[in-house]
Amino acid sequence: MPPNRRHRAGPERVAARMRGLARSMVEQTVAAPKPALGAFAAGLTVAAVVGGLLSLTVAVVIATVVATVGTGVSAFVLIRLSLRIHARAHSFGPCRGAGYLGLGTAVAAATTAVAGVLAAVSGPSAATIALQMGTATAATSYATGLLLLPGAAPTVGARLRHGLDGAGIGTAVFLVTWLLVLAPAGRGVPSGAQVLVGLTVSVALAVTVITGLRAAQHRPLAMVCAAGAALAVVGMALPALGRQGPGWLLAAGVALVSGPPFMIFGASRATTAPAGGAAAPYRGGLAAHPLLAVPVAAAVGAAAYHAVTVGPFDRVAGTVGILLIGVVVLRESLGALDVRRYATRLSEQQARFQALVAGSADLTMVLDTELVVRWQSPAAARLFGLSDQDVLDRPFLARVHTDDARGVADRLTAVLAGTCDSDEPVRSRLRDGFGGWRDTDSVIRDMRFAPEVGALVVHVRDVADVAGLQRRLDDATRTDPLTGLPNERRLLELTASRLATGSRAAIVVVGLHGVAGVNELYGTAAGDAVLVRAAERIRADADADDVVARLSGQRFAVLTGCSALRAYPRAGRFVEAVAEPYELSCGPARVTACAGVADLHGPVEPDLALWHAATAADRAHARGPGRVEGYDEGLAAALRRRATIEQTLASAIRAGAFDLVYQPVIDLKTKLPVAVEALLRWRLPDIGLVPPLEVVAAAEELGCVDELDTRVLRRACRQLARWRREGHDLTVAVNMSPWRLKDDDLPAIVDDALTRTGVPADRLIMEVAARDVPTTAVLPHQRTPDESPRPIAALRDLGVRVALDHFGSGSLGLAQLPHLPVDLVKVDRSLFAEPSSALVDVVITLGNRLGFEVAAVGVETETDLATLRSAGCVTGQGNLLGAPAHAERVEAYLDEHRARRL
Repeated sequence: MPPNRRHRAGPERVAARMRGLARSMVEQTVAAPKPALGAFAAGLTVAAVVGGLLSLTVAVVIATVVATVGTGVSAFVLIRLSLRIHARAHSFGPCRGAGYLGLGTAVAAATTAVAGVLAAVSGPSAATIALQMGTATAATSYATGLLLLPGAAPTVGARLRHGLDGAGIGTAVFLVTWLLVLAPAGRGVPSGAQVLVGLTVSVALAVTVITGLRAAQHRPLAMVCAAGAALAVVGMALPALGRQGPGWLLAAGVALVSGPPFMIFGASRATTAPAGGAAAPYRGGLAAHPLLAVPVAAAVGAAAYHAVTVGPFDRVAGTVGILLIGVVVLRESLGALDVRRYATRLSEQQARFQALVAGSADLTMVLDTELVVRWQSPAAARLFGLSDQDVLDRPFLARVHTDDARGVADRLTAVLAGTCDSDEPVRSRLRDGFGGWRDTDSVIRDMRFAPEVGALVVHVRDVADVAGLQRRLDDATRTDPLTGLPNERRLLELTASRLATGSRAAIVVVGLHGVAGVNELYGTAAGDAVLVRAAERIRADADADDVVARLSGQRFAVLTGCSALRAYPRAGRFVEAVAEPYELSCGPARVTACAGVADLHGPVEPDLALWHAATAADRAHARGPGRVEGYDEGLAAALRRRATIEQTLASAIRAGAFDLVYQPVIDLKTKLPVAVEALLRWRLPDIGLVPPLEVVAAAEELGCVDELDTRVLRRACRQLARWRREGHDLTVAVNMSPWRLKDDDLPAIVDDALTRTGVPADRLIMEVAARDVPTTAVLPHQRTPDESPRPIAALRDLGVRVALDHFGSGSLGLAQLPHLPVDLVKVDRSLFAEPSSALVDVVITLGNRLGFEVAAVGVETETDLATLRSAGCVTGQGNLLGAPAHAERVEAYLDEHRARRL
C-alpha cells in the first residue's frame, strides 16, 4: 500500500473504531443510564487523552466524536428524566429544570457535531461561528434549567433575583477582565459574537454559582447540578473563544463530557419542590452577603484605573458598562420594591399587633436575659395601673410577692436554660400600680430565637376573681357545711403535715348512735341540731392545738398532739360530753356514743390511721355504748381474718368449697339414731376452721346467705336420699338463717330440693336458732301458730317441720313458746345441766300440752343423760351420744345402729 494511502487509512480506521466503541457505549448507557453514565464518561475521557497524544487531526476527530456522543447520550438521559418526572407529578413544574438542562446538553451535542462537520467542509471560521452560537444558546439553557430546578428558586421573584444577581456579577467580572486583561493585551478588536459569547458565558457561570449556593431546598444537589453545568459551559466556551489547540480541545472535550453526568445525578434526585413556599434563606457562605457590592466596586475601580492610565473607553467597555448599570438599577429597583413591600407588611403587622395587645385581657412584658423588663403592652395601665416609668428597665421579680418569687424565678431560669417545655401558667401575686397585690397567672415563652423579639415574653393575666372563687371552693371542699368543722379531706391534710414534722399524735374517732331515732321522732332539723351541739361539746373539751373534724354521717374525729395512751381519757370525756341529753325546742333528745383511738407513729399513712381509729370505734360500739377502744394488733388480726373470709366466701359458696358434717340424733331410750343434723364446716388454709356462726354472719353482710342456705339444703337432701336408698330410715335437720324464714321464695326452694332428691317432706326439719328470733321479728311473739308468717305456713303445708334450736340460750322465755309456730323445740344444755334441771321438765310438760316435741342439744355427760330421761325427754344429741362427723363415718355408725323414724 502506498504511504499516502496508509497515512489516510490510519485516521479513518481510528475513527471507525471510535464510532463502534461509541455506539456500544450508547447502547449500554441507554439500557442502564444512571449506573453506566460515569463509566461511559470516564471511557470517553481516556479515549480522548490517548487520541490527543497522536496528532492534531486525530485529536479533532476524537474530540468531536467524544463530545457529540457523550453529550448526546446525556441529553437523551436528561430529557427522558424530565418526561418521567412529568408523568409522575402530572405537572410541568418539577420537570422543567431537567428539561432545560437536557435541552442545553442537546444543543451542546448538536453544536459539536455541526462544528466538526463545518470544520471539515468549510473551514475553521464557520465551525467557530457555530460554536459561538451554540455556546450562547446552551449556556442560556443551562442557567434557565438551574433556576427552574425544584427547590432552587421556588418563586418567580426568587428566580428573577438570582438571574439579576448573576447578570450583574457576570457583567462586572467580564468588564473587569476586559479592562484589565483583554484590552491592554492589544490582541485586536474582537468580533461582536466573541464579546456576546464571553459575556453570556460569564453571566451563565455567575447564575450557575449563585443558584447552587442559594438554593432554597436540595442545596447539595443543586450545587452538584451547578458544577456540572459550569463544566459543560466551560467545555463549550473554550473552542468558541478561539482555544482550539490539541490541549485545549482535549480539556474542552473532557469538561463537556464530564459535566452532564453531574447534572443527571442532581436533577434525578431533586424532583420535589419545597412545601409551603420557599425555605429559610441560606445564612452561611459567600452567597449570603450582598452579592453585587464587591463585583460592582471592582468594576468601578477597574473603570477608574482604565480612565487614568489608558484614557477613553472603547465601544465594548462602554456597552458592557451601560449594561452593568442597567442590571444594577433593575436589581436595586427590585430590592427597593421588596423593602417597600416588607415595610408595608411589617407596619400592617405591627398595627395589628398593637391593636390586639391593646385590647387583650393579658399584660404582655418582654424581658431580657437578665430578667429586666424592656417593654410592656399598652394594656398595663388599664389592667394593672402600671406606667412605663414604674416598670421599664426594672427587674421583673421586683414586682412579684416574696412568697411567690422563688417559684417564678425557678420557672424563668428553666426557660432560659431550655429545660422547661411546659406552657402551664405559674401562679403568683403581682404588685399593681396602686400598691396592692393581684393574683395572676403568668405564661413564659422563650422567643430569643425570633430575631424580631430576641427575648423572653411573659403573658400576665389577672385571676383575682378566679383565685378568690377557687379559695372559697377549696374552703368549701375542706369544711363541713353543717358544723363548720374541717371535713375528712382537711383532716387528712393536717394529719400528713403533722406526721411530716415527726411530732407525736393520735386520732380519736367519736361515733354517735341514735341520731336516726331523733330524725324519725322530731325530724331531720332536730337531728342536725344534735350534730351541731355535739360538735360544740367536742370542740369545748378539746385542747387548743387539737383539730376537731366531722367525718361522714354521725362521726367526729379529733387529731390530738399526744400519744394514744394520753388520748384515752380525752376520748372518754368526748363520749361523756356528747352522751348528755340535748334540750331541743321540740323536746329532749338522747344519743349514745363510743370512741376509738389510733396512735400515729412510724411509717403510717393518714388515711390508714383514720381507718384504724374508725375500726376501733366500731368494735367499741359492738361491745356496748359508752366504751372507748384502741386499735391494736389483736384487732388488726381480727380485721385481717374477717377481710380474708369476706374476700373468699362468695367464690367458695359458688364453687361449693365447704363441707357438711352430720351429728346423730338419738332415741334416749333405745339409743338408736332417729335423725341427723347437717352442720356447716369451712376451712381456710391461713385461718383454719371457721365457725358456722361466723360464716353465716359474713354471708349475711355480703348478701350471699340465700345461696349458702340453698346449697346446704340441697346437699343435705342428696345425702339423706342416699342413706334412705341404703335402708336407713332417717330425718335430716338443716339450719337456716332466720332471714330466710320470711322469704316468700323459700317454700319453692325447699320443694324443689325435695323433688330433685325424692326425700319426703316429713323427713326434713328446718331449724332456726332461738337467739336470733327476737332480733329478726320473723317469729313475733304476739302471733299464734295459726297466724304464722306465710313462708312458714307454706313450709308446714308441704309437710316440712320447723324447729326452734337451742331454746334457753337467747332472750326467748317460756311465756313466748305458746305463740311460736314450731313443731320441735331443741332445749339448750343450760336448761338441763345442774342446777337448772327443773326447767327442762317445764318445757317438756308445756310441749306435751301444746303439741310440739322436745329434744335436747348438748348432751355431754351421763348426768345430762339421766336428767333428760327422768324428765321424759325422748331424743337428744351431743358428744356423749355421737360427735359430728363426715358422711362416711356417720354411715358406718348407722350401719352399726339401725335407725328408726323420728
